[in-house]
Amino acid sequence: LERRLCGRCDCLIALVDPSRIQEGQGFDEAVLCAVEELVEMRRKEEHVRAAYCTEFWLYYERIACVVDLLIRFAQECCLARVGQIEEATGHHLAARLHAITEKLLWMKEDVQSQTYTRDTVQALTRIRTHLCTAEQSASANLARVRHQVKEYESIGLGFDKMAEEHAQLLDAIQNKRWVLSRLGKSDKDGDGDDSKGGEGGGGGGEGGAAGRRGPV
Repeated sequence: LERRLCGRCDCLIALVDPSRIQEGQGFDEAVLCAVEELVEMRRKEEHVRAAYCTEFWLYYERIACVVDLLIRFAQECCLARVGQIEEATGHHLAARLHAITEKLLWMKEDVQSQTYTRDTVQALTRIRTHLCTAEQSASANLARVRHQVKEYESIGLGFDKMAEEHAQLLDAIQNKRWVLSRLGKSDKDGDGDDSKGGEGGGGGGEGGAAGRRGPV
């Protein structure tokens, strides 16, 4: 086992520095020198790696700052560009709104010019005059009716009683007119019988008198 380990160490030394094996240096010295060189190389590598890591992180921080600045600049440029685009869009929409308003006004004028011709305007003027006259008469009638309603309201609670008495008087007048008409008709019938009866007129006269007295 020892011989095998020594052989492996010799192979390692031969790979690292073959000249030492050729010069006939001993195993211990060769191993120590190789180990020292390996340790020194490892230290240099660690130092280089540490310096590389330090520089890497410095570069990383600087690159991060630059990227942050670029992002801010891009955002500001985008915001400025968006503001310009929105301003241009606002002007465009305002111009379109103005154009649409002008078009609507033109369409209104066109429709009015086609609708209200000279004959149409004259007819509408006459219609308006008649309507104004009718409105004035209706207003006068309304005022008169309101005045009458106010007068009726001013009568108070006795209005119903007066209306009832008025209705009774009208009924009584109608009844008396009917009685008078019947009396006049019976008188005419009695005069005709007297002229035709001759000698029997006394009896007919008595009957006419009785007939006249009957309806009464």
